[in-house]
Amino acid sequence: MTGPLELEPGDPEPRRAGPVRPTHADEPPDATGGDSSGSAPLEMEPAGSPPPATPDATLGATLGATNGASPDATPGTEPVAEAPASEPQPTVESAAPAVAAPSAPAPADPGAPSESPWLEILRTPVAPGVLPATFMLAALFLFMSWVEGGSTKDSRHYLMWLRGALWIPAFAVLGLWSRRITKATIEDRPVAGFTDELDPMDRRTAAGLFVVCLAVGMLPAGLWMSVQSAFGAPSWLTAAVLAACLVAATLHLPFAHAATVLRDDASGALPTRSLRAWRKNAFAAKIAVAPTAAFLGLFGIAAVLSGTFNPSPERGATIEDHTFGRDLLRFVLFGVRFAMAWAALVAARVSGMLVRDVPEVRQEIQ
Repeated sequence: MTGPLELEPGDPEPRRAGPVRPTHADEPPDATGGDSSGSAPLEMEPAGSPPPATPDATLGATLGATNGASPDATPGTEPVAEAPASEPQPTVESAAPAVAAPSAPAPADPGAPSESPWLEILRTPVAPGVLPATFMLAALFLFMSWVEGGSTKDSRHYLMWLRGALWIPAFAVLGLWSRRITKATIEDRPVAGFTDELDPMDRRTAAGLFVVCLAVGMLPAGLWMSVQSAFGAPSWLTAAVLAACLVAATLHLPFAHAATVLRDDASGALPTRSLRAWRKNAFAAKIAVAPTAAFLGLFGIAAVLSGTFNPSPERGATIEDHTFGRDLLRFVLFGVRFAMAWAALVAARVSGMLVRDVPEVRQEIQ
């Protein structure tokens, strides 16, 4: 037990007399839990022992080690000067300029919808090398549609010859650029404009081969129209025969055009080559005839609309030509003819892809 508290002169705090007992963590506590007054007994550490570590001291040692000071530094060493709280010391992260790490390219989303190749094919008439032909065909068909009809019999006769003359440059432009589109597609290169240095064929021959392909395809329809009036065929029979001839021309024209481009002569327009190509790959042939069917179908619709401008015999020879309804019909006819030319240019692109991507078809028609 410890002795009574003693006060010494000049000593502000009382201290307990008697021996100082060291503290041991494994020593059991006093049975009474303290002295008679109920307070815990004071335990003094031996002289010269270091003070117990406090949370603040541990944090300071850690900060000192971070700033280069040793955590075992004695109290006599000079403390590290600290900046005021209002002015924090700049760290390495804040002093160095922020440099963004190069971002890796985002991976392609496999679920994202890809553009259909048909969209690129349908944009063929607006390609840089084909755009001059598109503008020329639009101007020709606009003027051709505007001169449809006529107020008198003589004017209608003269305008009919004018429209026939306008078809010559229209077919020339269609034939020339159809060949250039098909040849450029086969050779996998851009379409040339007014001059194609990689194609030695002259313009008149190129346009003539396209007209030959059309003439061979439409020959059965022309023969029927020339003989049907001789024996007075009914209108329904004429319509059925013309529809059959149109289907035959649709099945023949893509392969005939591609063969003339490959062979550089008119022998490619023979129907036997188209039949052999159909037997080799009917699936590819069905895809190739789709834009050709649109071209020839719109050609037939334009012919029917053009016939509506001729008045019936009971209305007389003189009519009022430029009315709102007839002018509106002229613009509709222009749209049909322009769409026909668009489909023809697209069909030329598909014919080139058929020859380029299907070797057995190329072997048969070449």
